[in-house]
Amino acid sequence: MAQTASLARSGLIDSAKTALITRRLEQVEVHTATEVQQALLPRAPHRTHSQLAHDINAALTALDPEGSSTRRKRNSAGRYVSRPRPAGEGVHEMRMVLPAPDAFLIDATLDAVAGSARATGDKRSLSQLRADALVSMSLQALRAGQHQAGESQSRHQAGKPQLESQSRLRSQSETRPRPGPAGEAD
Repeated sequence: MAQTASLARSGLIDSAKTALITRRLEQVEVHTATEVQQALLPRAPHRTHSQLAHDINAALTALDPEGSSTRRKRNSAGRYVSRPRPAGEGVHEMRMVLPAPDAFLIDATLDAVAGSARATGDKRSLSQLRADALVSMSLQALRAGQHQAGESQSRHQAGKPQLESQSRLRSQSETRPRPGPAGEAD
């Protein structure tokens, strides 16, 4: 990553771009990482963070197409939602790293919910509506999970006396003398 570090030291790329390049190339073979840097670093100072991320994907796919599936699986396995971090007085931020289809599903869902609220005259901004929709969906999932857990526990509790009585009957029948062939006890 010497090439990336050199651009960072010279101030041509910021720490976010440096971290992006380093993070994305750290598990790639050295020769591939070097070729990717050679391909994208000349343009990196003039690219946005998002554009640079796209450039890295394109370069990796072009230079190491066989590794694409492995990188996708590894990246998908590394999915996470961060813990809340302070982002100002009274607010926190969280970061999600998800497989692309899941990220786009959540994004489209939040847009749909926000758009519906806006269509009914809600005056909050789309960003506020998206944030509030995410919180609302989380609360619904939590309630549903608690409801399912409660039902499962109720079924378990309801079935427990029956299981205990069946178990008791089995053990009693095993200890009771059984009639023999002529109706006699063993």
